[in-house]
Amino acid sequence: MPPAYSRTSQRLPLEVCETVIGFIDSPYDEVDDQNKYEASDVRSRRKRTLYSCALVCRSWVPKARICLLRSVKVGNGRTAASFTASLQATRPLGVYVHELSIGVEDHKERDDPPDGGESGPTGSTSASGWIYQFVQVLPPLLPKLERLEYWNLPILHPLFYSLSSKFTSIQSLYLSDFRTQSFRDILQLINRCKNLQKLTVSECHWQLPSSFSPSRITCTIEELHITNIYDDGDTHPRPPAPFLTPYLGGLLESCATTLRTLVLGFQGTIVPFGLEPETMSLPSLESCIHLEVLKIRLTLWSSNIRWFLRPLPTSLPTSLRNIALQFEAPWDEVFEEENKALWKQIDVALSHRQFSKLTQFEISWDMDDEKELKDHIIALHHQGMFKEVFPGLTRRGILWCGNSWGEDVGSKYFDVETVLVSQIEKSEKSKTLATAWKPVSQKSLFQYEYATGYS
Repeated sequence: MPPAYSRTSQRLPLEVCETVIGFIDSPYDEVDDQNKYEASDVRSRRKRTLYSCALVCRSWVPKARICLLRSVKVGNGRTAASFTASLQATRPLGVYVHELSIGVEDHKERDDPPDGGESGPTGSTSASGWIYQFVQVLPPLLPKLERLEYWNLPILHPLFYSLSSKFTSIQSLYLSDFRTQSFRDILQLINRCKNLQKLTVSECHWQLPSSFSPSRITCTIEELHITNIYDDGDTHPRPPAPFLTPYLGGLLESCATTLRTLVLGFQGTIVPFGLEPETMSLPSLESCIHLEVLKIRLTLWSSNIRWFLRPLPTSLPTSLRNIALQFEAPWDEVFEEENKALWKQIDVALSHRQFSKLTQFEISWDMDDEKELKDHIIALHHQGMFKEVFPGLTRRGILWCGNSWGEDVGSKYFDVETVLVSQIEKSEKSKTLATAWKPVSQKSLFQYEYATGYS
């Protein structure tokens, strides 16, 4: 006679088992207070757990298989060959794949040919050979693919972009650490994705200077993420500074009428030696008439912040609902006297009644220590900094301030006017500052970006 626990498990409805498996595979953006590295580790642990579920019994296999195949990452030729063989042996498996990530795990394998040219289809590097074969056979096997990611790839032959165009169902394209001969190669890849709605370009380099023609973009992009794009063919010193124009301006112009979300992130000094600071400023956003969310993350020297953001007050579309600015710089540098005039211009522009849809303006700083963050905000409040620099925004109650980077304060989000000021006034009478501090329950706009690896 079988043990009691065995009979009980046999009576457990299959729907309950599938619910448990589905919970294991729940989207990571539901997990708070994690950075992108911890997010990757959690996803790896969940994969291992799902593999264990698939080995429990035959009835658990279908649900576990669906969860395992929803997002697939391929980083070498062996994995590519194994995955392709599985899809060809069992054709229905391909319909479960919605996200595909293709890259080269080994940096030595990714090395470009000695002459610096692109790798041909036959492969002068071990990386390029399997990539061409993999991309060539996959499209008909993955009819439900929605998100395609290319990361850490060598410079490839133009045939690669033609092969990628056969992924006709993708709506989201992510290019990370992507190397090309010229910016035209990136445009060609974008333009071949006819149903593309979300584009992320992060840490992309090209070797030859090239011009931009907005008319070449034909897809309807609603969400654009740009992080550190580099023109290595320019004459600026190494390490290269992010090169914004004409590439960023051209991209914005090409999708201006459809763009709803724009995320920009730049690291290092924004102005190469020998160029005027104003040549590297933020392109005008006036033509983005449907833009609702604008997020800008800057890791810059303080002297360059005002040059980059100078066009902001006069170039914002009135359709904006949320604006978020993050600076990886000390507070005393961000609020230097030379920048106050710019902040006041932003306050005047956003406080105007024409920005009637604006419900949130967030400023975040990279400070990992929660006590240090509180002390700085309290000190700035007593100095009258917020009401002096942002009188209109604090009066409207849409100015938010906090830290969206550190583990301890990653999900805390402070309303300067309605929470900080009132609580400090109360604390001066009866409470200590430590116990009076009440974080608002609303989360930072940047929280989702860090949890998902800034995609």
